Amino acid sequence: MKIQQVILEDFRQFYGRESVDFSTDEKTNVTLVHAENGVGKTTLLNAVLWCFYGIVTAKFERPEEIVNFSARDEGRDSATVTVIFEHEGQQYQVARAARQGAGRRTKSTLTASRIAPTFTDIPASEDFINTVIPQGMAKHFFFDGEAAEVFSSESNRSEVSKAIRTMLGCDIADTALADLKAVVKSFEKDEARALGDRRGNQIQTELEKIDEETEGAAKSIANFEKTIETADNRIDEIDGTLRLSEVSKQFSKERKDKEDELRTVSSQQRQWAARRAQWVQEHATGIVARKLTKESLGFLEEGEFRGKIPSPYNEEFVQELLEGELCICGRELEKGSDHWGKVTSMLKDAASATLRSRVTAARGRISDLERRRDDGTERLREIETQVSTLNKSYSQLERDIEELSKKLQSFNEKEVADLEKEREVLKK
Repeated sequence: MKIQQVILEDFRQFYGRESVDFSTDEKTNVTLVHAENGVGKTTLLNAVLWCFYGIVTAKFERPEEIVNFSARDEGRDSATVTVIFEHEGQQYQVARAARQGAGRRTKSTLTASRIAPTFTDIPASEDFINTVIPQGMAKHFFFDGEAAEVFSSESNRSEVSKAIRTMLGCDIADTALADLKAVVKSFEKDEARALGDRRGNQIQTELEKIDEETEGAAKSIANFEKTIETADNRIDEIDGTLRLSEVSKQFSKERKDKEDELRTVSSQQRQWAARRAQWVQEHATGIVARKLTKESLGFLEEGEFRGKIPSPYNEEFVQELLEGELCICGRELEKGSDHWGKVTSMLKDAASATLRSRVTAARGRISDLERRRDDGTERLREIETQVSTLNKSYSQLERDIEELSKKLQSFNEKEVADLEKEREVLKK
């Protein structure tokens, strides 16, 4: 059988009429369906299963909800899946339609038709489908890829073996052999009775007893094998859970690593906070006094004040002229003369040494504040960048640790220990 096309109408995620074409080319006969989770890949698989047999895979969620929700909201209460395929040189179409009534009860009808050379309805549609692929074998052709590991596992070998035997037609041969054995036994009984041989009848009775014991032993072996298979399947389940416990250990280790990293980041945060505090101590005055430094330097540079530092006639200079009673030009200065009075009047405008010292110190301090203000800007940017990066890292680590803690809450150490014990018992 080669599936050519699947048509879906209001089936699950598929709103309205949608169709998917499959490649049947001999060289490129693989069709890859790629989509995000929840879009409808598994639904497409189940659409084929549902169309043929009215069943879905075991993990198909809410199998009773067939009709698309949006379609139901608009008043439509039915869904249809049509599969067009080629089988033994003929083209066929199989369609299953379902009407979903109150209480989510779904009634479906199946129709099968031959498309070419003429469109002809096929009676007993279910029987026709089973001649193409028997429902008992469907799970070996249409299965969820996520369950492939379980399907092909060592513990499932008898199921796989049974499927292969069914596909090869061994069931018919086994039935024929059983019928043949029954005929042989019946013939042997009739032969013994016809001959009237007492010893022969006795031997025949013993052979029948041995045959019964052999059949009983075969059934016991089959039961033991089934028990072993059940145990193997349970061991697989336990191994899966124990693998999750290994994951929990990994989660626990990862959480510890992140907690260590969180402590490191926290320490770095404190270090950079201290650097920022130190920066504030060194540069905050200059930043806060930005306007003051600008105006102060402007005042000190003004011509009126600048001329007095150093003044052409500072206080010490004028005092020396008066004490020596001699002008700078060499003229004698007599006390009480007009020249003496003019030189003496210069003292009120002369700058003293103390004033000069204070102004010079003020200028130096203000200049230093301005320089440190400018030099500290880049340093502050570096500090703030580091602090911001560390804060983000800290927040992310806190979220990661919280998420890992939630995951670890789902693991029970006692349950893991009990599973380990159960596994040992099953192995024995």
